Amino acid sequence: MELDFEARWKHRYSLPPSTTVAQLKQMILQDFGIAPERITLKLMPYQTTMQPGHRTLASYRIPAGGEMTWLTVDIAKINVMARFTDYDNLGYPIPCYEFDSVADLRRLVVEQLRGTGVDDIGAEDMELFCGGVKCGDPGARLSQYGVGDLVTWVGVKTTKPIAALRRRITSAL
Repeated sequence: MELDFEARWKHRYSLPPSTTVAQLKQMILQDFGIAPERITLKLMPYQTTMQPGHRTLASYRIPAGGEMTWLTVDIAKINVMARFTDYDNLGYPIPCYEFDSVADLRRLVVEQLRGTGVDDIGAEDMELFCGGVKCGDPGARLSQYGVGDLVTWVGVKTTKPIAALRRRITSAL
């Protein structure tokens, strides 16, 4: 039985059907450093959530014969990675961060832009779009907007002229 583990990483495990959910979580902890209590396992394509504890993979009726099954991992915080972008799809690469707060995300945008010479963009100047989903309330959690556990880009709509912003970021990269 092969399970493709895909979240922030891609990894393949060849596991016997007698493997328990708890054992699989321990493997993920060892390989990726994600604590078991932060992991929700789902089998694709049926979105079956694997309950914690000692149930075996066989109890989830995974197709026999070594058929490939997708396993997704929802971790407890939002991963924001890849790029910031304005509406003209200007890419600005950033590292991967983990959090679930719109306010924290706004602060992160301001901090990242500070190093590019775009110092006059404040949190009050922007609307944020996580993976295309508008997340406007600074007091909200990103998870309230249904953006999932992986945000691949953050759109920043500012009140400043986008053309000037593009020139300044491009010259800073």
